[in-house]
Amino acid sequence: MLSSTSSSDRSARGWRRGWIGLLAVMGLLFAVGEVACRTLAPRLIQSEARRQQERAEAILARPGTEGRASVLLLGNSLLAEGVDLDDLRRRLGGDVAVTRFQVESTTYYDWYYGIRRLLKEGARPDIIALVLSPDQLASAGHRGDYSAYLLMDAADALTAGFDMGLPNTQSADLFLSRASALLGMRTSIRKRVLQALVPGLDQLMPLLTVRNAPAIETGRVEALARERLDKLRGIVEARGSRFVLIVPPTNDANAVALSEAVVRGGRASGTHVVLPIAPGTLARDSFREDGFHLSRLGSEVFTPRLAEAIRRLVGKG
Repeated sequence: MLSSTSSSDRSARGWRRGWIGLLAVMGLLFAVGEVACRTLAPRLIQSEARRQQERAEAILARPGTEGRASVLLLGNSLLAEGVDLDDLRRRLGGDVAVTRFQVESTTYYDWYYGIRRLLKEGARPDIIALVLSPDQLASAGHRGDYSAYLLMDAADALTAGFDMGLPNTQSADLFLSRASALLGMRTSIRKRVLQALVPGLDQLMPLLTVRNAPAIETGRVEALARERLDKLRGIVEARGSRFVLIVPPTNDANAVALSEAVVRGGRASGTHVVLPIAPGTLARDSFREDGFHLSRLGSEVFTPRLAEAIRRLVGKG
């Protein structure tokens, strides 16, 4: 009897030691991954280094001095593809200091929390200009783990899931992703690995992701624009800056109606909405294969128009 009990005790202790050892190994691997993501990823992944650098520069944005205004441009790939930053700065000359912070696949919620965090961390440009299409402004989506890591602060990550109506598991994931670079960057790392394994994937993706016109009513867009632009304007003006929305040209079939709805929503909220190019006026070859992002030809048209719009915003045009 004693021998049987002793054998059971030894077996139980063996199982406990095994689980403790497994947990220790998993903890060590997680720690190594965390350090690697924080130190090596920005050095090895060019896009990550660019985003980290732009975020740091955005935080340092301050009001202009001696008649020179400062503008912080925020947005996603529509900003990256549609605006030649060097040409924009050249056209604005010494009158306007332009800082850009661009994060792909982001929409309203990403930048609602992103702007809050930038302002909390010290960003104080004269103007914060958010570049989003109408359907992106009205979107219920967000970039998830990476958005939590790069754009949210800890307090917002704790409540963002509830604010967006997410399930408990997704809400918890946002908070954990904000605290951990490994969790926050895991989707981006998987994408990078896939790109390395499949040469030419970047050129193939636009052909696989051709957009259809967003199925959203203009009345809904107008109501969301009024509500969301009012929130954005409020948090920006509370810190002493000015907020504007810039609507870039897209090739959606209902781009005209949606853009007009956003303008009406902006007017109702007291927010300045800028359309540097009237929607529906660019030729098809001004857009890339996906029918949504501007091509180089489109960028060559949009960039000088945006420069003119910014000059008018800062009173230099």
